[in-house]
Amino acid sequence: MGFAAACDGDSLPPDGGPAIVTIDTLARFQTMTGWEATAQAGQADRHFPAFRNSLFDQAVNDLGINRLRIAIFAGAENPLDFGGAGEMPDRCPRWNTVNDNDNPRVINPAGFHFTTLDSTVVSVVLPMRQRLEARGERLFLNLNYTAFLNQCPPALYVHADPAEYAEFILATFLHLKETFGLVPDAVEMILEPDKVAAWQDGTLIGKAIVATADRLAAAGFQPILIAPSTADLGRALSYLNDIYRVPGAQPLLKEISYHRYGGASQENLSALAERAKTVGARTAMLEHIGSGVEDLYADLTIGQVSAWQQYTLAFPATDNGAHYFAIVDGRVVPGDRTRYLRQYFHYVRMGAQRVGAQSTPTSVRAVAFENANQGLAVVVHADRFSSVEVRGLRPGNYGVSATTSSQTSAELGDQIAGATGTLTFTAPAAGVMTVYSK
Repeated sequence: MGFAAACDGDSLPPDGGPAIVTIDTLARFQTMTGWEATAQAGQADRHFPAFRNSLFDQAVNDLGINRLRIAIFAGAENPLDFGGAGEMPDRCPRWNTVNDNDNPRVINPAGFHFTTLDSTVVSVVLPMRQRLEARGERLFLNLNYTAFLNQCPPALYVHADPAEYAEFILATFLHLKETFGLVPDAVEMILEPDKVAAWQDGTLIGKAIVATADRLAAAGFQPILIAPSTADLGRALSYLNDIYRVPGAQPLLKEISYHRYGGASQENLSALAERAKTVGARTAMLEHIGSGVEDLYADLTIGQVSAWQQYTLAFPATDNGAHYFAIVDGRVVPGDRTRYLRQYFHYVRMGAQRVGAQSTPTSVRAVAFENANQGLAVVVHADRFSSVEVRGLRPGNYGVSATTSSQTSAELGDQIAGATGTLTFTAPAAGVMTVYSK
């Protein structure tokens, strides 16, 4: 985790006073739908039973994850069951499909096997949902279709037919509802299509969106549809243009998604956010290994995202930015990036709306939110030790939490914003601080 050093004297307030953050609750931006993780929690590890409770408790109650991505592999449409939770030496069965029958309007249950999906639901989804419900919150479930066909050519594949794709998604919805009482909130149409030859432009995605929305609605399901989820942000707009050329697709696509593995410039972020605004959709950054709080800041303020994901929930591996928690000697250890992300995730909850926030000097940047309960959360990035004055708050009691290189979620003491709506705190060092309603 690194913060830009503010070494220029011009970056200090001219009178030597505190940095100023001004909140404008009348300026309204995106509404948050959740902090997402891919539902990989190290469940194949033999020590999983010993650390799972600690992991899920920390993920929900401390970090604040409330949105999960669960993969449905294309190869689940196959008369053969290719496995459970463990890693397969040969991943090709995950992607190879064998049609259940020659009629996409008639589902043959014997042609689908959901062992891997079921294992993920039991091991990760249900425990996370239970903990969120205990808090009076809900889990947002994102069903993500995955078909990395290029890893094992030539592959058997039937889902390039939009009607067959729609049948597959409906079969998955029916299975989840009948088996677990789960109905996904969203369908992420295809993971990183720019890495899959069969999905090399957005035309097939657009056709699949129309077919899937029709098929699911006929069965009583109306999830949010998410696309294009390109690995390269720079390709998202061209995919989006192709999708919108398909008649009927544009109003059905509610969440415009991207990853940050390429093309993550301010220009591309701004262009995608502007395009989303013109069609009444929201944006989401839904994967980037190694992203931390500075990328989150840019995605929120420039990309206008309503949801954000680094990557997996946890894994028994070193901290490389691919998981929020590392499992070290059977212990659940937050990643270094995760410590800073908590300053957003923990305090900004589903349904929160971003509001206006201005700051000076440039060594301090702020993002502000109003939660659904009308409580405020103001996240302040400080590049140095600094006194910070926050203006425009509602009168009331506030806490201040700080994460720096040497401290994690350190409470700096309660503050009162009086009739003027102002409070002052001292950033103990470079880091990220959150002023939150109590």
